[in-house]
Amino acid sequence: MGDHELSLDQRKAEARRRARARRVNAPQAASLAVLEHFPSEIAHITPVGGYWPTGSELDPRPLMAAFAKAGSQLALPRLDVRDGPARFLRWQAGEPLTADAFAVPSPLAAAPELRPRLLLTPLLAFDRGGRRLGQGAGIYDRIIAALRPQGVLAVGLAHASQEVELVPVGPFDATLDWVITDREAINCRA
Repeated sequence: MGDHELSLDQRKAEARRRARARRVNAPQAASLAVLEHFPSEIAHITPVGGYWPTGSELDPRPLMAAFAKAGSQLALPRLDVRDGPARFLRWQAGEPLTADAFAVPSPLAAAPELRPRLLLTPLLAFDRGGRRLGQGAGIYDRIIAALRPQGVLAVGLAHASQEVELVPVGPFDATLDWVITDREAINCRA
């Protein structure tokens, strides 16, 4: 059976399997290399919605530290229930974190909410059209869809090895405006 005969869910599952294998072998120095390639024309946008890395996700903390040093406000997502909306809560390095509904370290539930204008997004795979493959729960698709009407700029952070020719997508999959890798910045809207 060829890829074109598989359902969208089957194509995504196979793409996730391949992407996870590639990402595990990606160099950890990529987190610092992303700093070198982050485009200056969007580096001033604040507040910045970051994420706490899990597994082999590209670590955004060096980039978030650079944003904080430049005066940007930072926020991290907190999901209080697995199928609910994410709240972006103000966070500064060194502040305590607690596990959210997905056991991801998140700001304390009482932290002030911020609406990110620049959203750093983890992913398993991406293509040059801004299509991204996430873990499969649709969390970042929902986050991007909720923030797009307010003009959020969605920026995927990835190892260059996570690029694929074409990510399989469905009608609810959100696209990225930029992808920043350890080798380049890709303007997906150009």
